[in-house]
Amino acid sequence: MTLEQQAPAIRPVAFAVDRAFYKDVTRAVDGTGDLDALVTTGLRDHFYGTAGADYWTALCESTEYGHQDLVRSIDAWFPEALRLVLPTVATAGSPIRLVSLGPGTGEIDVRLLSHLERSESPVTYGCVDASFELLRRAVARIANATELRSPFAIDALCADFTQFERDRPHGDIDILTLLGGTLGNYREIDLIERVKDLMTPRTHLLIDAWLWRADCPNGAGTISNEDRRTFMASLNFPARNRFVFGPVEAATTASARDVTFDHDVNQSITVVPGAVNIVTYCVNLHTRMRLTDEEIHRSHLPLAVTTRYDFEQLTDWFGANGLRVEWRKNAGPFGVFLLKRDVTDQAQS
Repeated sequence: MTLEQQAPAIRPVAFAVDRAFYKDVTRAVDGTGDLDALVTTGLRDHFYGTAGADYWTALCESTEYGHQDLVRSIDAWFPEALRLVLPTVATAGSPIRLVSLGPGTGEIDVRLLSHLERSESPVTYGCVDASFELLRRAVARIANATELRSPFAIDALCADFTQFERDRPHGDIDILTLLGGTLGNYREIDLIERVKDLMTPRTHLLIDAWLWRADCPNGAGTISNEDRRTFMASLNFPARNRFVFGPVEAATTASARDVTFDHDVNQSITVVPGAVNIVTYCVNLHTRMRLTDEEIHRSHLPLAVTTRYDFEQLTDWFGANGLRVEWRKNAGPFGVFLLKRDVTDQAQS
């Protein structure tokens, strides 16, 4: 092998910041203001800053969380989905455009891009994340990935993809990804409506979701005590506790070691039949605001919500909300879906 063959491919990177970030100066937890307003159960603020990115990366690398299982599984199921995508998007000489919403650590996208390279089609890559630090890390991982052999352009946009102001990804997107359990961090209909805005008739949406088995359509009312204990145990470990407590740590002088964590299982946020929300709380928080020195006492402070889905009922819900299921895979702890926007739904918007 020659030195020229060993040299890594050059992948030019362009960064942009959505204009909405210049308007909302209170987006990141900054240690001032009301704690209950700064610490929200939606996970937007958990990823900000170096600490938020560090805690998320540590969570993804932990064996308890299951993210590594998802990454390893891609080689098994993505080729199946890709066989359906390629005939509709592969055009001689034209690159396949992959855009990742929430690329995380970049490990998932490296695997996807590797399979796209094997299809012998040129690719371009875009990614969107509200955390500039995570976006920077994902781009660095992909730009320098030795697993990938081809040079391709990388467009990175720092933006909240649920609230694009103006500088959203433009043009036709061939494969739009929402992976890593992101669906379960939002009220689903709000997220899906925003994602559909990015889809054209050409776009395939690849999305995953953490699963549980719902025996009855009545949802949370039918969850057994054993199910509840299983849910709680699966989310109560140090790496996750540090991650969900991150915004409190940023705003106050407390650390995750200072509190006890508790969980509740309900349907307070989800709109998907058969799905359940798992709400994580911290108990007996006694601390001070980091910048104002204000005393803080909370017996029960909600920190985060995540959602588990029933595979069949989630499939039906996608279909009822303007997304046609082209392919799906029940991979045990998570389900993966390849979706296209329904033509009638697109005509109505």
